[in-house]
Amino acid sequence: MLNELIVRNFTAFESAKFKFCTGLNVIVGANGSGKSHILKLAYSVAKTSYNQKKQSSQSKQVWQKEIANDLLRIFRPEGLGRLARRQQGRSKAQIEVKFEKLKEADFSFSFSTKNSAEVVFESDVPTKFVPAIPIFIPTKELLSLFPGLRALYEGRELSIDETYPDLCARLEHPLLRGPRLENVKSIIEPLEEMAGGEIKSENGKFYLYQNEGGRLEIDLVAEGLRKLSTLAFLLKNGSLTNTTALFWDEPEANLNPLIIKKLAKMLMLLSAKKFQIIIATHSLFLMKELHILNKENKDSKVRYFGLSENENNATIVNTSDDLEDLPFIAALDAELEQTDRFSEALNNNNANN
Repeated sequence: MLNELIVRNFTAFESAKFKFCTGLNVIVGANGSGKSHILKLAYSVAKTSYNQKKQSSQSKQVWQKEIANDLLRIFRPEGLGRLARRQQGRSKAQIEVKFEKLKEADFSFSFSTKNSAEVVFESDVPTKFVPAIPIFIPTKELLSLFPGLRALYEGRELSIDETYPDLCARLEHPLLRGPRLENVKSIIEPLEEMAGGEIKSENGKFYLYQNEGGRLEIDLVAEGLRKLSTLAFLLKNGSLTNTTALFWDEPEANLNPLIIKKLAKMLMLLSAKKFQIIIATHSLFLMKELHILNKENKDSKVRYFGLSENENNATIVNTSDDLEDLPFIAALDAELEQTDRFSEALNNNNANN
């Protein structure tokens, strides 16, 4: 599990520390505050750690090359130095990564605005690695785009980041059976009930077998239900376990409130089972629903990271295990202000009638 991510002069951040919990971690902030950047950075370093245990050589040179390559493929900047914070003169980005109960896997590195494709490894070479490859779910659902996307990415120059083919690779895994499948059925069944049926892969395409009968091509299924089905399928094929870090960018995107409530219930279900999940959102509705569910279920664990801008136009981080204690967040305040105006409009309309 990812424990800490400490960044200095990285994109919007001058200096920030993220101490993640085993459970659900919610990063919230306005557009441009760096939510997706932290999510992608955390995924990238966890992916590098996992992939390094397959390397025959564990030299600093190999680590430096792999870290740089992963960052470039996931962020797709014109050069690595573009990820260093913009300020007068030369800037140096520093990243420190720590894992839960796995100190031997910790590492740190840096790069400057002048680096195009190189990082400097600043720690000892790790002797242990992330036990399971992480999973990143992009904002856009992938089940409808799945057929042939990974092969197309590997053979052509596409303007998509590597989180998409990475998820395709996870979805290609064959399904579990026997005791391993039985162990996760208690999580899969509620997910499939929320999604309205069982997700299946047939000849490289996905279908939803509805609870009331009948088969639907995945393209005909509502996008929100596709997102729930994606999680169910990753559990069924063993890609998602409680040793896997799950990263999800704006899971509420294009979902109506009824589906967001189901999404929140699913996230809390996984949190109670000790799955580590890190999401980025600016949905007050989703956060309120998570807060309600967390108060109702003490087995779940939720930690909030509120991103806001300081006087130097740098993003700062406030951390709280209770939504009510999270300081002012502009992205949320706009939604609260709209609620007040809506109530006022209703009251004025009733008074005029």
